[in-house]
Amino acid sequence: MILGVNYFPWYGFEPGTGISVGGLGSEHWNSNIIDRERRTGALLGIYDPVVVTPELGFYASDDADVIAQQVAWMRATGIDVVMINWWGWGDDDLNGVEDNSGRAAIERATKALFSHIEQFGGAIKAFIQSENWMVPAEQWDA
Repeated sequence: MILGVNYFPWYGFEPGTGISVGGLGSEHWNSNIIDRERRTGALLGIYDPVVVTPELGFYASDDADVIAQQVAWMRATGIDVVMINWWGWGDDDLNGVEDNSGRAAIERATKALFSHIEQFGGAIKAFIQSENWMVPAEQWDA
């Protein structure tokens, strides 16, 4: 039997810049606020508020210590494969210029996870689940 896990490298980045900050209120640690559509301020209602503090705190997904602990837990649990939910490079129009700092942060966290698994993951394998990241936000159907 193969045991796998879905991994989400979206957490703890500053909205709009992609800087790793961690903490409540950073990307996907939105606590009591429902994410608002940035252009209009309209409620999307697609994110539930965080109600329990994670064991590692409100971390940033590219934090090396957090990744090391998560991979150690995967090994201890007997995880064989990790499916990483990835949203693209941060160059949405593929012109060589980073134009989406949030996706660039996810790319950074994804590379950090792959690197750690390669060095310390033992037999764990990882692959990317590519989201349809080329669809403009205004066409998303929540």
